[in-house]
Amino acid sequence: MPLILAFLTLGVSLLFPGVEFSSGMEGIFERFNSILIPEQLEQMENQSSNFPIHLFWLTLLQGHNYPDNPAIGVFMMILWCILLAPMFSYVRIKSNSVIAAAIMHGSLNATARLAIMVIKGGNDLLVGVTGLAGFIVLVFMNICLIIYNKFINKKPIVMEEQI
Repeated sequence: MPLILAFLTLGVSLLFPGVEFSSGMEGIFERFNSILIPEQLEQMENQSSNFPIHLFWLTLLQGHNYPDNPAIGVFMMILWCILLAPMFSYVRIKSNSVIAAAIMHGSLNATARLAIMVIKGGNDLLVGVTGLAGFIVLVFMNICLIIYNKFINKKPIVMEEQI
């Protein structure tokens, strides 16, 4: 599923104006110029008791997934997690294991950048798995999940009791 999400998001991203295919992968380099530099991390380490809190807020508010729009990015990330939750829940319930959901999470993290590596243009709110293109694909995948489960699989989504 994560690989499908990444490639569908790449296709949807290319539909936006100002976004173009870039075989030289310039997109991955232009998006991560403003993330924390080593000097910032070193400065934060001097305040060791506050380090985890500083790192969390600096990463989130400096735009972990939205470096160009950190304030809006907080709300975009919340919405993205809401749209992603049905797939993780489905995998967890159907496999009867959190391990399958954890593997899916790792696969998503590993493949998400594929959607922006070969495009140039756009911004972090539009392109990529966590941008509008990814939101469109997640809505589509959630609808497909509902259709599959209701009309093809015809088995209710229920959690089995744990003993």
